[in-house]
Amino acid sequence: MRRSVYEWFAAGATRVDHHDSRIADIVAAIDAHERNPLIGRPAGAFDRELVIGRKSLGYLALYRHVEAVDTGFVLAVRSQSEAGSFER
Repeated sequence: MRRSVYEWFAAGATRVDHHDSRIADIVAAIDAHERNPLIGRPAGAFDRELVIGRKSLGYLALYRHVEAVDTGFVLAVRSQSEAGSFER
């Protein structure tokens, strides 16, 4: 089941202090992607991972930039404290 970042926090999937500022950090990092679509590290043949924040306060956003339409699609966001990278 896929949920938005807001739904994930609201459902209590994790105990997060200051969740409003964390969501704002995630959105700001994804917004920066608009000007720098290849800023994230490669994650497979077509996808990239954007590291947001650091250590236990950080997140990874899995995204794909489609150059033909100059559009980025965020596929998933997860906590860096979860083991490993996204499955490919």
